[in-house]
Amino acid sequence: MPQSSFVGKGGIFLVAKFFSAAFFSNALITEFAIVGGFLIATTGICLLKLREIKTLNLLPALLVPIVFFLVKMVI
Repeated sequence: MPQSSFVGKGGIFLVAKFFSAAFFSNALITEFAIVGGFLIATTGICLLKLREIKTLNLLPALLVPIVFFLVKMVI
């Protein structure tokens, strides 16, 4: 059983390595950092009870940079 786990995790690693080389550019990582920082800031505002912001509703914003860069690669 441990061998199948090794093969599965190794496959995930190889797929991630392939995508990281071709897709995850510095610009995409910067966009993720911007969106992540905004999500952290909204969570802090909510924790300080300054304003009620539903941070979970903002999570789909993490898909925006991915879609943008996929479209940018195709065009």
